[in-house]
Amino acid sequence: MGKQTWLLVMGAGGLAGCNPTLADYCAPGAPECRPADAGPPDGTTDRGDGGDGGDGGNETEASPSACDSSKPPHDDPCVIDAAYGVFVSPTGSDANPGTKSAPVRTIGQGMDLAKVARRRVYVCAGSFAEQLVVAAARDGVNVYGALDCATWSYGLANKVVVAPARTGYALALAGLQTGVTFEDIEFDAQSATPAGAGESSVAVFASGSQNVVLHRVTMVAGTATDGSSGASPGGPNPGGGAGASNWYGTPPGYSELNGITAGDAGGAPATTCVCRDQSSSTGGAGGGPLNIPTPTAGLPSYGDAGAGAGGMNALSCGSGGTAQNGGDAPGAIADLPGTSLGACSASGWTPGVGVAGADGKAGQGGGGGGNGRLSNGSGGGGACGGCGGAGGKPGLGGGSSIALLSCQSSVALVGCTLAARAAGRGGAGGSGEAGQAGGAPGMPTGPGAGVGCAGGPGGAGAGGNGGQGGPGGLSLGVGYSGVSPTIDGAVVSQAASRTGIAPGSAGSGGAGGSRGSAASSSTGPAGVDGAPGQNGVAAAVGILP
Repeated sequence: MGKQTWLLVMGAGGLAGCNPTLADYCAPGAPECRPADAGPPDGTTDRGDGGDGGDGGNETEASPSACDSSKPPHDDPCVIDAAYGVFVSPTGSDANPGTKSAPVRTIGQGMDLAKVARRRVYVCAGSFAEQLVVAAARDGVNVYGALDCATWSYGLANKVVVAPARTGYALALAGLQTGVTFEDIEFDAQSATPAGAGESSVAVFASGSQNVVLHRVTMVAGTATDGSSGASPGGPNPGGGAGASNWYGTPPGYSELNGITAGDAGGAPATTCVCRDQSSSTGGAGGGPLNIPTPTAGLPSYGDAGAGAGGMNALSCGSGGTAQNGGDAPGAIADLPGTSLGACSASGWTPGVGVAGADGKAGQGGGGGGNGRLSNGSGGGGACGGCGGAGGKPGLGGGSSIALLSCQSSVALVGCTLAARAAGRGGAGGSGEAGQAGGAPGMPTGPGAGVGCAGGPGGAGAGGNGGQGGPGGLSLGVGYSGVSPTIDGAVVSQAASRTGIAPGSAGSGGAGGSRGSAASSSTGPAGVDGAPGQNGVAAAVGILP
């Protein structure tokens, strides 16, 4: 691949209870005076667990004077105590109080209990099939893994894995202000559903969250799926059904394009035909007896001198009374291809989409016929020009595989391991529709030898352009928008590679759709082939739009 530049484009009220000048001043050590993430201030006893280790006694809480409650289990085992935390085990029950001997079953329940008690969450080894969502109600609750389920001692071999059984984020962080810390936990996302076109796999998603800290956390994304192909007129599209035609009239004859036959009392009126995309063409009106009206030209005019001109009154049909054929539509112009790979927002990562192929332009209507040599005939109406073919629809971008997706969030990683898998390919662009041939001219009438002249046939519409292919998906260890992540103490704006981060393969862009052909039995122009989609990006750290 050539050298390129890429862009994946406490408040006053909380302290009132601790102000001795106020009536509701709390005594030192009262619960509201304790910092978050700390246990009771004295050596009180936890009465609700039924004992520890089957001895029928109570779990005695540690005294803060003997233990620094700010330290994690990795640094000081004394904090692994009921005074400081709620305990979670894969063999527990969410009906339990969350003690060592009666732990809860899910990390989410542990966080809810810890939020009320202003404590931490301690998780012992095992697998947890939950999609963990941490929003405002759980803000400020820290979670620590790598604990043994029997002894509740710390050890890196005590692997804690959060791996939901269904697709979606393993961990979602939304709207956090105080922030959270996760230590020694693995978050694994399922691969995208094979039937889900353009579906991504993201292990951890942070949205609008501050102070997110991940220590020795492993994040593993699954494979993503390919984007769907764009619709072609008459063919299948991603939502089922068929791409709509831009042609005017009723198949197979499309007689509505034909010019109107003149009446004995006057020239044929003009005919206007409106295509599905609201472009139109008009066949000119024929001349009438006594030179009223004068024949009119067909529209639209593309600057081709004489094309679609009306015939002249008082002339024989072979000497200028017959109208001119409508001109064919001008040649198509290539569409400017899109370059966006997708967008990051509060709802997650949305793959990009190619650019739709432009519809072809309509052909010019034929002119109206003159009233004949004796000026007492009625000229036929000009036919409508054919409509341009519909452009092919764009391909959908391939899904992305992203271990950590951070949108407008501040995230710090320390000693983490991240792995992404293969991203999806972009879907192919849809083919353009052929141009429509113009209608047949309207016939004249008149008494005896005073017959008027025929109108002109309509010009052919141009073929539609092919749709652009969808962009390839991204494979990123960290993909972010907004604030750059901090990795092991360093701000990393982007990096193709980095120790501990293993991206997979980027998705390739989808093929461009084929151009719509020229109208049958005409010299009208064809469309332009659609551009291929942008290739995706694989990197350790990438900036997102």
